[in-house]
Amino acid sequence: MFVLTINLGSSFFQHSVLVVQDLFGGKSISSVDPLLYFQNYELYIGDSPNYAANPKCAGGPYMQTSDSKSFVFVTYTYSGSPTVSGDMWKFGREIWCNMQGQYMTIVADLNHLAGHTSAQAPNGYVMGLCNLAIFGARYKRTTPVPSAIEIVVATTATIDVEKITSDAVFRVVNTLDITLRQKTGQEHAWVTFFQETLVTRVQFAPDIFVAPGVYTVVLESYDLASGVKSTLMTDTIVVTVLPVECGAPLKHVFETTQPIVLVKEYNPTVFFPA
Repeated sequence: MFVLTINLGSSFFQHSVLVVQDLFGGKSISSVDPLLYFQNYELYIGDSPNYAANPKCAGGPYMQTSDSKSFVFVTYTYSGSPTVSGDMWKFGREIWCNMQGQYMTIVADLNHLAGHTSAQAPNGYVMGLCNLAIFGARYKRTTPVPSAIEIVVATTATIDVEKITSDAVFRVVNTLDITLRQKTGQEHAWVTFFQETLVTRVQFAPDIFVAPGVYTVVLESYDLASGVKSTLMTDTIVVTVLPVECGAPLKHVFETTQPIVLVKEYNPTVFFPA
């Protein structure tokens, strides 16, 4: 088992990790032995120094000899030799993780190579890393998002959420088009967004069909100009929806395009939330 942990010193948003292995002098298709391939590894990113407590990047294990995507078809002539064609090991890969964390750990499970030897690796597998790069940023905002709000049924509350920016030390050259959304699978229909230049206006408007109680609203900041639109920052707001007080007027009780007809001797009853 090969384990290498990188401590970045503080938590960063790690967009991608570039892993490039040593070539060990092998350049042609036939001269590189599989026992020299840096293979079958996972990436763990998070804020725990114990990599097993951090989530894994999606898509692993990476660079497997049984995976055709780990090879590239080439045709070339080397040092005056006859033309050679075939699949060549890629010797590296850039892995898009888009995860937050202080630590990045590479864990390569090489148990399947135990006991195997070859002319190039007479004592068993021999492999190493040549280059390792982590591409990321640190996102921030000056004004924090409130962690909790209270709102009465059939009323409206609005907060302005400042758009995040990238830490100046990273010299981001592209323009970020930061936008808010709710976390997939945890959306509330009574939460809507209005995009402004510097802030996103978040409106909370639970109608009378929303039961009083405590709700969790998860806001995700992402770059609309990005192709993958990864979540760059997450904010959680605990929203307490309170019942209507006795005697308080209700608005927008219901909407209809049809006329309302009251039948003689019919006594309508209105039920208010408890």
